[in-house]
Amino acid sequence: MQRLPNLLALFVCVALAVFYTTTQERTEYREGRPYDGETYWYQAQLVAADHPIRNWKPFCYRLGAPYVVGKLAKAAPEPPAEGPKPSWDLRDPLDGFTLLGWVCAVLSTVLLYNILRRYGLGQTLCLGLVALYIAHPIGPFRFSPFFPAFSDPLAFVFFFGLFLTYKLDPKLSAGTTAVLCALGFVGAFVREIVLLVPLTFLGVHVWHALRGRIGWFTQRTLFHLLPIASIAIALFFTRLLVDEAMGEYTTLGHAQKIWNRNAQFPEILLLALFTALGPFVFWLLASLRRAPARGFLAQHPEIPIYLVGMLALAVTGGNHTDRFVYWMLVAALPWLGFLLQERVAWPRTRELRWAFFGLLLVAQGLTYRIFHALPTQDLDSLNFPGEPGWYLLAPYGEGVTFGQTLAAFMTRENRLPLLGQFALLGLLLLGLKLW
Repeated sequence: MQRLPNLLALFVCVALAVFYTTTQERTEYREGRPYDGETYWYQAQLVAADHPIRNWKPFCYRLGAPYVVGKLAKAAPEPPAEGPKPSWDLRDPLDGFTLLGWVCAVLSTVLLYNILRRYGLGQTLCLGLVALYIAHPIGPFRFSPFFPAFSDPLAFVFFFGLFLTYKLDPKLSAGTTAVLCALGFVGAFVREIVLLVPLTFLGVHVWHALRGRIGWFTQRTLFHLLPIASIAIALFFTRLLVDEAMGEYTTLGHAQKIWNRNAQFPEILLLALFTALGPFVFWLLASLRRAPARGFLAQHPEIPIYLVGMLALAVTGGNHTDRFVYWMLVAALPWLGFLLQERVAWPRTRELRWAFFGLLLVAQGLTYRIFHALPTQDLDSLNFPGEPGWYLLAPYGEGVTFGQTLAAFMTRENRLPLLGQFALLGLLLLGLKLW
């Protein structure tokens, strides 16, 4: 009997993945390579032509994805002289980035499923949570076809790979440490954010040491530090491999700039928690009143440590706050899965449960705009988002732009009403006796 729910959940995941990758069109703005994409696209061309890397900070240091795409472009055969031209041409870096994004989407999804299984969640439930990941607007299945020249999809693979490796062997044997060092070293060439995973599990180690469960200076302490050292060495090499890094970018200067913006507009981060994670944030917070939920977090301290760390990064890490909040899913989904599986903080009666979960499902679908493609208009929508026709937990109507779908870029006149809608949703959930 269990096979049927598993097959249905798997069918939903595959159907969503196919739907998004076949219906989402590439952005028209700047011929499909706007903003960060311009730098990655140019870098891939340099690799294909065997030219030294000369690009803008900090993108020039994220060598991994442009290197793979550049090598694909260099190895791709010439199209036939006669006959119809192929719909795919890997000599075009944008096609190469799109293909890489799809491959990485599949790999990261498989890794995420296995991460969720390590938290004792059932197969059907894990597949349902994976469907949330697939349906996410910034997830690789939707975002890669829309904005192909990007480093995040490949970074997800190493990020999730590191997370899963730690969960497979929390005590860190020598073999596991070697795998972590290798994944961290290569992953650092893709995107420096992979450092957050070993820092999270080092935090877990420190937490156990503070509580007297383990010693401070043991072999395991060394094994926790080695992956961090491996990533630091790789980041040092990225600086050596770039022939010329252009621009005035500095990490501390950029962090100060983003902090000032978020301090001036605090609603950005608050709204991003809902637009990027979905309305189930209400349920996660409400569950903290229940001992089983607190016990789950105490049993898996990497979840609260990671969430706090990523939240701090979202406040200071970049203009695209929604994207950093989205990376919180790898820790938020196991927590949500536990609440579902163990029936923690559920409404008491069957009727209230139907109403609660129905409302939550509909609200999640509206927030993610699950049946709407990302807008592809040929305009600078991040700097000039405009106003949507109307909004219901997300922008809808004629002329919706990509900038209007992101809390970090929509206007304050959009953010405040949306926050009001989410507040009303929270009151409705409260009325269903969630607490």
